[in-house]
Amino acid sequence: MATMNEPRSPEPAHRPARSVSVKFVLSFGREEVTRRIGAWTLLAPAVLAVLVSANSSQDPAEGSRPPTAKTFPLSSDLGESLSFQVKLSKSFLSGTIGRLTISIRRSSEAPLLDHYMLRAEAMSDGLLPQLLGMEVHDVFDTFVSPEDFGVARSRRQIDEGRRKVFELTVFMPAEGKILLIRRDLRTPGAPPRVAEHPAPAWAQDALSAIYYIRSQPLTPGTALTVPVVNRERVYPIKVAVGEVEEIESSWGKLSALRLEPQVFGKGQMIDIEAQLTIWVTNDDRHLPLSAHIRGSFGQVTFLLKEIKGTSLPVPRLPNHEPQKPAFETVVLLPQATVRARVASRGGANY
Repeated sequence: MATMNEPRSPEPAHRPARSVSVKFVLSFGREEVTRRIGAWTLLAPAVLAVLVSANSSQDPAEGSRPPTAKTFPLSSDLGESLSFQVKLSKSFLSGTIGRLTISIRRSSEAPLLDHYMLRAEAMSDGLLPQLLGMEVHDVFDTFVSPEDFGVARSRRQIDEGRRKVFELTVFMPAEGKILLIRRDLRTPGAPPRVAEHPAPAWAQDALSAIYYIRSQPLTPGTALTVPVVNRERVYPIKVAVGEVEEIESSWGKLSALRLEPQVFGKGQMIDIEAQLTIWVTNDDRHLPLSAHIRGSFGQVTFLLKEIKGTSLPVPRLPNHEPQKPAFETVVLLPQATVRARVASRGGANY
């Protein structure tokens, strides 16, 4: 098992992160249909993390600094764990494909004992991945400073069938760069690939951006921009805050803010054509309730199913009175029938 400081290796030439795709063939009589499904595991950190989105109108490596108003009351959130069910739907094809869990706690790993440790764990689940031969277990860890919530280190343990990779990113704000180390775990004896890349003095990665954006005031009609490191590149990530909506959740109807990131597309952090919408609770915690990714591969849905370490969302809607039934149905039985039923149960005369 790789430790935090063990050297591993980086990507060679620059390229935007692409979703790992699984190609499968379905035959119906003489017709052969080929589909490409963007692997939900690579989308997962970005999906929820895409409480953010790239905006390439400025140089990502120059002068990025944390926003002036940085409030992050994490002390009350330590120990929080959120579990999501991941589903895929594409015409006749639909079903659960995985589970995603994100959590936050105090680090117990030296030399970052005073830092926060964020973890995202993505696993394939359900009948559909079994039929398609998709076996996934990816773990993403990020260590952030408790002072300004800047990322100190991040690591990825990728286990996707034949693809087994360990990546470690060390942030060096004083030098204005990151050290990216990558190792192919299929060949244990091979030396890691190591490279340095420019980076701003303060930045996030896809996982920490989830928590950072949640901590910020989210006002409808506004937008936030955060520098996000993804392998060898830094993207100024932008997320637009939409209107308050009433949505169905695992806890009934809730008041939620709609977030519309632009993380997908040419030149963006994920180089495929797709649209992402995220709904978070309309309160100070901004719990991510659900997310939809729509593209040529169909729709991938993330639905929050379990919450640990924090209170459950309250099914309360703003400016709404409890709804009354549109009509009531009263069934009147003949008196003789009522007497017979009471008597059959040993009751008194009616």
